[in-house]
Amino acid sequence: MNATHAHLGTLDGLSGRVHSFFCGLGGHDLVLNVEPSRLSLKCSSCPYETPGWLVKESAAPAPDRGRAVLLPTSAH
Repeated sequence: MNATHAHLGTLDGLSGRVHSFFCGLGGHDLVLNVEPSRLSLKCSSCPYETPGWLVKESAAPAPDRGRAVLLPTSAH
């Protein structure tokens, strides 16, 4: 890598941070980002991304409890 490429890489990183700063002032354009075991919010205008949430599969499906049935009562 020569000095020109290193300089451009530094400018790109700085430009992204400055753009992210101004985007944060006006409000990020957040969209849902779905990965195989993770959900997060990403800004569509800059590199900002929330820490997100880990998604795990449950060990067993929840049992089917059926439907509740209301029976009429007699009024005395």
